[in-house]
Amino acid sequence: VPTAVRSWPWRRKSVTDTPAAGSPRVVSRTCVEIVGRLVLGMLKIRVGALTFTARLEEKAAPKTVAVIRKMLPLKSKIVHCRWSGESTWIPMGDRNLGLDFENHTSHPAPGMLLLYPGGISETELLFPYGSTMFASKVGQLAGNHFATITQGQEQLPEIGRLTLWEGAQEITIEEVR
Repeated sequence: VPTAVRSWPWRRKSVTDTPAAGSPRVVSRTCVEIVGRLVLGMLKIRVGALTFTARLEEKAAPKTVAVIRKMLPLKSKIVHCRWSGESTWIPMGDRNLGLDFENHTSHPAPGMLLLYPGGISETELLFPYGSTMFASKVGQLAGNHFATITQGQEQLPEIGRLTLWEGAQEITIEEVR
């Protein structure tokens, strides 16, 4: 008399228990996220001779990331901040980006890139290298945190030294493809 084979809920429902050649049975979510970040959602930033890699904060600031992507590649000058402490910035004047606040902060950690969409002060991109409280001549501001430096953090203080003692520096920001 044949015995019934018990079907376990975690068992694959197919004729065989082996996946098709080359396709894994289960893919780690962490693995997919890491691989996805290596291919998509990364920025390469050059300030003078310094090079940085940054992760776009696509989940926390999707609208801001979309606006930033439209600006890329961005080539400009970066200067030292006057009111924000240990930070540098790219002035963008009265440029209207059509953004509201999203994932915003006034106290970014070193390497947290912010985009201020304008309003009280001019539109700008903030690139902090040390202790920062984002502000302008009219007072405290908040900017949208859209990217975080993941490689080159040890070079952040050099951005401050360069812009403070040697003046405006060339900056290029492009998405890694």
